[in-house]
Amino acid sequence: MSLKSYIFPEVCSLCKENKSFDESYICKSCLNELERTPENSCQLCSSPIDTFLKLCHQCIENPRPWQKGKAPLLLKGQSREIIHKFKYNSQIILSRYLVQAMVEKIHQTTIRELSCVTPVPMHWFKKMKRGFNQAELLAEGISKALDKPHLPLLKRKMQKSVQALKSRSQRKENISHIFEINEKQKVPEGTILLVDDVLTTGATLTACSKVLLENGAREIYVLTAARG
Repeated sequence: MSLKSYIFPEVCSLCKENKSFDESYICKSCLNELERTPENSCQLCSSPIDTFLKLCHQCIENPRPWQKGKAPLLLKGQSREIIHKFKYNSQIILSRYLVQAMVEKIHQTTIRELSCVTPVPMHWFKKMKRGFNQAELLAEGISKALDKPHLPLLKRKMQKSVQALKSRSQRKENISHIFEINEKQKVPEGTILLVDDVLTTGATLTACSKVLLENGAREIYVLTAARG
């Protein structure tokens, strides 16, 4: 396969068969199979809910430091596949669809005027090994679509073990106190849109939100590609 075909595939990026797709590089058949968050979902994490409270049990029991949390996809089925290929197989072209879906989701949400868009940071060594920070790519695309500044406000102080393999309590312990403000940036006093690829327990986004709020942000909105 040529480099051009890898970057700009000639077939659907998911099924690798259908040649009929739009600028997202995903065919209509695969798009129809994506697991999306339902209209009736938690306002803080986008989990499906069946109550009138507008919050899921997890967010009621563990209050979030952000005002609203949105995600267009649920992390299962084909939606899991698109996240996995983007994040671990370096299919960066899939960020086109993810950014589009995330921007549509934020447009459907009533929020304050945003001061900036900032990504969850990746440790410099891990970023060097992977070649990119998936949250950063998404944040860059979203900032362009929303015409808001993209500011790398946070940095990771140290590399810890992989979050995906840990329990909820272990994740909280693993992620606490490892984020700090990027000394090259000043945190805006207004509303900040914090971007990541997936929200699972919310430990990482909680740690990042708290640092931003402690350093001058008025409020945080969270936007991820998928809800785990």
